[in-house]
Amino acid sequence: MEQSSTHNGIGAAEGNGNEGFLSRPLSRRRLLGTGLGAAAGAALFGSGLGGVASASGLGRRPSLFADSARAPSDFVFSTWGNYKLYQSGYQMMQAALPEYRKVPFVSHEAAGSTQLREQITTGFVGHDYSSLPNVCEVAWTDIGYLATAGTLMDLTSYLKPYTSQISSAVLDAVTVDGKIMACPWRPNTVLYWYNHKVLSEAGIDGASLDTYDQYIAAGKTLAAYKFSDGKQRYLNTTDTSPSYATWFLTQLGGTLFNKTGAVSDFRNSDKFKNSFELQVELAQQPLSLSMNQYQASWFQALGDGLIATVLLPNWMDQELRENVPQGSGDWRVGEMPAFNGGGNRKALYGAGVVVALDTPNADMDLNWQFMQKSFYDHAITPKLFTAYSSEPCWYPVEYKVGYHSALPYYGGQDPGAVDITVQHGAYEETGSPSYAQVTAILSTALSKAISGTSVPDAISYAWSTIVQQKIPVA
Repeated sequence: MEQSSTHNGIGAAEGNGNEGFLSRPLSRRRLLGTGLGAAAGAALFGSGLGGVASASGLGRRPSLFADSARAPSDFVFSTWGNYKLYQSGYQMMQAALPEYRKVPFVSHEAAGSTQLREQITTGFVGHDYSSLPNVCEVAWTDIGYLATAGTLMDLTSYLKPYTSQISSAVLDAVTVDGKIMACPWRPNTVLYWYNHKVLSEAGIDGASLDTYDQYIAAGKTLAAYKFSDGKQRYLNTTDTSPSYATWFLTQLGGTLFNKTGAVSDFRNSDKFKNSFELQVELAQQPLSLSMNQYQASWFQALGDGLIATVLLPNWMDQELRENVPQGSGDWRVGEMPAFNGGGNRKALYGAGVVVALDTPNADMDLNWQFMQKSFYDHAITPKLFTAYSSEPCWYPVEYKVGYHSALPYYGGQDPGAVDITVQHGAYEETGSPSYAQVTAILSTALSKAISGTSVPDAISYAWSTIVQQKIPVA
């Protein structure tokens, strides 16, 4: 996915004191650890430390903000994705706060979200705090578990000045027992991306596909149409290893898990059945091209116009612009179709988050300055997020910044405006440590149904497997 990018970077002209530290934006799937694949247990692109100082002697010191002589020896951050956005934000914070300029950023690469969660838990149980980072990116589905275990710092008072500017769905995803236990920096808003040029040639108005019935009907029209170049076009992609797309369920106002993280009994849930049946129908209809997402062949098919639409969260913007540059001007973005006329078209798949660990000598001044400057600062956040083509949760810094401006790639459309509209009316999935395990079971159940097993039998299989594996159920 390392192709040339047209996104703006931050260079010497910015005059921020850290000239040249930002290179070209990285693919969002590489950069972000809490995207679709992370919680579902899909393989993520790791990153080597690449010259970042190795971590040694990680002792912590008390809060020091007013006394630079007591500065800690380092600031340790951990993620299983790529650390560079976070490192860049930290360096911009250092430029703004001289007292921290000599405190280096140290990356502790994690093998995966599950391993990082276990490392945190083990470190607290064994009081081995020197093995833990100051701040880390965790899967949003793990927040409740980690908060209940007493490992996370309560961020409610720190985030209070900003909560009125963050959507309730995003805040709900990071709130446990009324306390904000994680700093949300990116909403995982689910959107409908479509190739306006391809659909128009087939006589389809992509913007008018308001329901999934209309969406599927358009797919059939597309499959039957004889394009001038003789190529076959498909509405979307059926991944050969399908994962359970929870946003179809949350779009209906349902959830896989209750507030304790136990699996909700979905066997007799109409919402669950409708979302399950939709995915089976999309896969069984002769309108999908069987192909793994985020692979070179998939991007090539998008670039050639063989695949006309994508239903994925907002990180798809960067994937399109980086990997399908020849599609500039052809693509559009909108809200997902609804399950029925006038139905809900909004869904949010949790949020990208970082947490501060509540270790005995945690330096919350340093931890919060990193979070505030990176994610909620008018002078820093717009530059940082534009450089990395990301979508901040805090609305004021989004306005006319990168993704939140009229983009030629989308024919002058503002994808951020659609994103914010969706966030304001979206539901979010409840997190659970068993999220990846459950979605893997549901993926198998979907595959069975796509291959001919009846939907009731596939759903029954999924539930019995969950019970057999002793996953907590409601």
